[in-house]
Amino acid sequence: GGVVQGEFANGRSSGALRAEMCFIPEGTKRLRDVPDCVGGALFFADELNVAVRRFEAGFPGVSLRNEWFSLRYSGVFKVPREGEYKFRLTSDDGSLLFIDGGLVIDHDGVHDAVSKRGAVYLDEGAHQLVVRYFQGPRYNVALQLFVTPPGEAERIFRTEL
Repeated sequence: GGVVQGEFANGRSSGALRAEMCFIPEGTKRLRDVPDCVGGALFFADELNVAVRRFEAGFPGVSLRNEWFSLRYSGVFKVPREGEYKFRLTSDDGSLLFIDGGLVIDHDGVHDAVSKRGAVYLDEGAHQLVVRYFQGPRYNVALQLFVTPPGEAERIFRTEL
């Protein structure tokens, strides 16, 4: 208990994306080295838009710890029309993007806030999204997910495309 903070841009008591937070061992180098975070402290978000910031500023929704934690965001999003959807995931440290159970972006490891891209062809309708993230050692935190729908400009991902 005591891990969920109050009102934040990305850490609230309701939202389209369910976020579970777990502590991880100090020295963790990759998400694949720790179990998927299920059953941890719970909060919600409507988007993943934590621009790079000093780790002392904290991560929205997470208190008591600024490093050595993992998050698992999950939710359903709706695609208005079929086509190729491009995604860009920016994180410091590691992150993984899964859509309908398939790995779309593998951005694992301890690294600065940089982006990786991936694309997937999606049918019209509902799809499952999971983003796994971990914050390792200081000095920065970041997690942003962008989407480029077919024929449109890139924007922050929201569950209503």
